Amino acid sequence: MIVKPNPATNQITLFIGNHKIVNTIQVFVYSVQGLLMDNFTLKAESRNELEINTSKYPNGVYIIHSLADDGKVNAQKLIIQK
Repeated sequence: MIVKPNPATNQITLFIGNHKIVNTIQVFVYSVQGLLMDNFTLKAESRNELEINTSKYPNGVYIIHSLADDGKVNAQKLIIQK
């Protein structure tokens, strides 16, 4: 999983890569305090990327966590800097 741009201001694109989506991939955005900021679901028919509007996130550090239905887990740090 790749997050661009990072640091970000108002929007990011999350690239899942070449991972074939079996059915779904769940994507969660958490603050470093553990607060769930957003969650998304990518379906098998979707492209392997997701655009996320980050304009509502305050400056700080976030963790983007993905969980595929085949059990693959990934996490990336995101910095919001406006």
